[in-house]
Amino acid sequence: MHDVLASPCMPACGWGRQRKSAMIRSWLVFCAGAGVAILASAGAIAQEPLDIDAVRKLPSIDAASRDVITKWVESKLKQVQATDDRAEIAKLGAEFVTMWRAPETTQAFRDAFAPVASDRFSAVLAESKADHARMMVRVLAQLAHTSAFAAFAKALGHVNAGARYWAAAGIASLHGKLSPGDVQTAIDALRQAGEKENESLVVRQIYLALGFDVRVDDTTSATLAVLNARITRYLTSRTRWADAELAALEVLGKWEPKLPDRAKVRIVQTLAKLLRVAWGRYANAEKDTPTRANIERVIEDAEALLKRIVRDRTPATKLPDMAGAMKDEPKTRKIDAMKLALNEWAGTERIEGLLNREPWNVPRQVGITTQPAPVDAEKVSSE
Repeated sequence: MHDVLASPCMPACGWGRQRKSAMIRSWLVFCAGAGVAILASAGAIAQEPLDIDAVRKLPSIDAASRDVITKWVESKLKQVQATDDRAEIAKLGAEFVTMWRAPETTQAFRDAFAPVASDRFSAVLAESKADHARMMVRVLAQLAHTSAFAAFAKALGHVNAGARYWAAAGIASLHGKLSPGDVQTAIDALRQAGEKENESLVVRQIYLALGFDVRVDDTTSATLAVLNARITRYLTSRTRWADAELAALEVLGKWEPKLPDRAKVRIVQTLAKLLRVAWGRYANAEKDTPTRANIERVIEDAEALLKRIVRDRTPATKLPDMAGAMKDEPKTRKIDAMKLALNEWAGTERIEGLLNREPWNVPRQVGITTQPAPVDAEKVSSE
């Protein structure tokens, strides 16, 4: 039987056997060389550097992939810090969000990407320019990942109001995602920030961020603390009236049915003060202006919540109707009619009001005898 490497016409002689051996050796050398070339080619393919677009599609993230993410985030952050052009800053911020939201982006990538972005942003946030800081916190708020919680808590104290706004919005985006301990930390941070905050848009977002579905009593206490600080500010500083307090009333109204009686008493006491301050601002505001319209909405919602709580305790009692007087009375009598209704709620020096009695124990005239401070303008940008 002829060997497959032998020529079909080659005789089986010594010379043929030598030629056969040489051909075998050549063949083996060729195969070895080809194998080395194939392995080298495969190695080159394996060592081809990954780009961020490839990494975002991976089902799992290893150390090399995480390094790609880190380098991309740091590169984009340097570009942000190198420009003061708002359009360019917004464009760079959008690249983070687009990367996050792209259809083929995996959850594994998101869970690796968000902590890197949070850490890098948080490290430079305090010393960043206003536009840069606002963009970074806004991006993290849009990612809505729990790894950004510490950055949000930190940004609540930023000097830029836009950064503070997006920090509160970021915490609101984490409702239902935080651990019980982080929820309590968030409530405490929001309370402290809200008590000091001067910008109405930021205060409104802080109220909304306090709307957690857990720790309702703590949330209520924090909301009331911020609201009482706002009432004091309306009385003593040149703060423009805004609709921020509508968000507080929304949060309080949401949880009031689940609250113990002691918490409801605190709500009633605060609502009485809010109505008193709102009436003073309403009486001094120019007619048919956005400011007066905002005050009207606050009076309506605050009194509606007040009636709901009081009626549950004393269902047969006829309740004052400050909002009704505001709507129904002629313009020339409106202010006086509203004040009469307010006196029925909170009393005067000589007449006891409904809320001066047990269990509400609101001081006569809610303890306020001065008019609110003159109005000043507020400006804030959340863009």
